[in-house]
Amino acid sequence: MSYGQQKYSLVRAIAVCAVLAAVTLFGVATAASAHNFIVSTTPAEGETLTTLPERFDVTTNDSLLDVTGDANAFVFDIIDEGGLYYGDGCVTVEGPSMMADAALGPAGTYTIAYQFVSADGHTVSGEYSFEWAPENGEQLSTGWDTPAVCGEEREGVEEPAATESPEPSAEPSADPTQGEEPEKPVAVSIADELLWVGGAVAAIVVAIAVTMLLLRRR
Repeated sequence: MSYGQQKYSLVRAIAVCAVLAAVTLFGVATAASAHNFIVSTTPAEGETLTTLPERFDVTTNDSLLDVTGDANAFVFDIIDEGGLYYGDGCVTVEGPSMMADAALGPAGTYTIAYQFVSADGHTVSGEYSFEWAPENGEQLSTGWDTPAVCGEEREGVEEPAATESPEPSAEPSADPTQGEEPEKPVAVSIADELLWVGGAVAAIVVAIAVTMLLLRRR
């Protein structure tokens, strides 16, 4: 083999190695920069739940990145078709999964809105829906206008305490004296009677006097 051929073979070998190295590095970089993707959820998208599971979860293909350890960058909102939020706002991260306590209200369509941090440090968010058709006896939760913040108590409007209505009192007995004239004091009654008798006597006297006067004139 001539010197020129040897040189050409060497250059070609170096070029092939460079291309292979570039492809390998590109593949490693692509794999390292790939975001986590979801492999399963509870409940599943489009599923109809009749009983409430212990927890809802979103599971990805790789470990999630929870730098602070308190899942501050993670979101797991449970929203009904009226826009009300359910749950306490707390999220637990374990390996490739993020979880929240299950809480639902009346039957209907619900949406889970999630956000997690991939192993590569990028944030991924999305949402999916499912149906809720609770069986009799299922415990229903209260919905709120805004998402809950983990560890903070909500200040809701308390239902007024049931007050015992007073028992209806017995109807007052009819006053036996109602409709009757009140009894007059004895003294007043005697005075009235004397006045009446005196008036009668005076009338008789006047009548006699008038009669006698007329007789005299005749």
